[in-house]
Amino acid sequence: MKTAPDPILRSATFPDRRSLAFRLALFYTLASVFLILMVAGVLYVSLTKKLDQEDTQFLADKVFVLRSIFLKRPGDTEALHEEVDWESAARRFTKFYVRILDPGGSVLMESAGMPASLRTAPFPRPVSPGVLPQESRLVQIGRGSLYRTISAWAADSGGTKRALLQVALDQTEEEKLIRLYRETVGMVLIVGILLSAGLGYLLARRGMAPLTEVISAIEGIRSLRHSQRLPTAGLPMELVTLSDSFNEMLDRLEESFERLSRFSADLAHELRTPINNLRGESEVALLRDRSPEDYRQVLESGLEELGRLSRMIDSLLFLARAESEQGGLSPTAFDARNETEKVGSFFEPYAAEKGVRIVIQGSATLLADRDLYQRALANVLENSLKNTPPGGEIVLTLYSGISFVEVIVMDTGCGIASEHLPRVFDRFYRADQARGHNSGSMGLGLALVRSIMTLHQGSVEIRSEVGRGTTVCLRFPVRTPPSR
Repeated sequence: MKTAPDPILRSATFPDRRSLAFRLALFYTLASVFLILMVAGVLYVSLTKKLDQEDTQFLADKVFVLRSIFLKRPGDTEALHEEVDWESAARRFTKFYVRILDPGGSVLMESAGMPASLRTAPFPRPVSPGVLPQESRLVQIGRGSLYRTISAWAADSGGTKRALLQVALDQTEEEKLIRLYRETVGMVLIVGILLSAGLGYLLARRGMAPLTEVISAIEGIRSLRHSQRLPTAGLPMELVTLSDSFNEMLDRLEESFERLSRFSADLAHELRTPINNLRGESEVALLRDRSPEDYRQVLESGLEELGRLSRMIDSLLFLARAESEQGGLSPTAFDARNETEKVGSFFEPYAAEKGVRIVIQGSATLLADRDLYQRALANVLENSLKNTPPGGEIVLTLYSGISFVEVIVMDTGCGIASEHLPRVFDRFYRADQARGHNSGSMGLGLALVRSIMTLHQGSVEIRSEVGRGTTVCLRFPVRTPPSR
């Protein structure tokens, strides 16, 4: 069974390659055509309606005049002839015809030259005497003759004598005028469409010129010139927003490039030291024959360096998985005080050897990955022990809030200078490079801590003052355990 294609895939397979200027010109043309059609339609309807009303009013006036003559002078045929014949003949551009019939249908009087076809044409139903006609009928006779007709009863003052009045107005010329109007509107519409399309495209191209400049500026940015930014002066408001967003993206990319460059340099430096140690010891061991004990010492030293490399690689792999959101958390609810005491017990012998006291206070229940929690806390505690002199103290405090759980590690060590604090969570960064190498530190401990906290959607903060100690705060968000 075939399934409908994915709309995203369909749009990617068959992209709409029409330019934005073409689309704007098309929309502009459609809008113009719509407006022209609407205006032309309104004018056409208004014109025809107004003409129909005037023609009907003209016929009604003729009925009124004939009724008046019939009412006041019912036997005055000369007055009727004057109105029927002379009035019609006196009009040069308005041709109308009148026919007067008795109640039996016999013709009493009609206009001279009245077409024979009009005599048999259907007239609307006549209105009663005293009622002025409000509606007329349009009659087509043959191919080219068009008449508007009206009929009404007329009566004398006593109501004893009645006559049927039929009046027709020739609208052939008027219809030609309306036809010419339609043709003119059609021509105007065609010309308007062509002009709208051309002007719309030119205006769209001119309006898109700033966007073309932005595109040219973007194309001019290369990896070797990633510090270049898009200019925003003189751009429309929409493109200013776009340029600002693009510049912000370039800022982030530049920061990422610099971070990657530093990381590559630091990684090369860190790998060079153990590799040089291995190579140097091996070359020295091969200069002459040595005893099994000497070879054993060389192998043990090499194994120690290899272990350091292995730990470094493991840490880097963990950081890579964490940053790509592939760390794979296994959160469980546990007693944070109990796990903190386990970590403290592990470092207790080393602390006792240095003469540093570890104090744990507070309690909290935490929903997190137990192993990662221990690893993060162990890295922070290890750094504190390395930088706390004999007789010092490290206090681990657990605090449970409404929306977060804090684990605070505060020591009385030597502290960190303020210029180093923004970078202590960077990979391979050491505030004291010489002491870091001598102590075997790789500069990855706090970077691992930050990655672990990021995986937990938490945060890590550090405050320090030279000579007064350092405080590290691990803040975990409070979560609801998953339902079973």
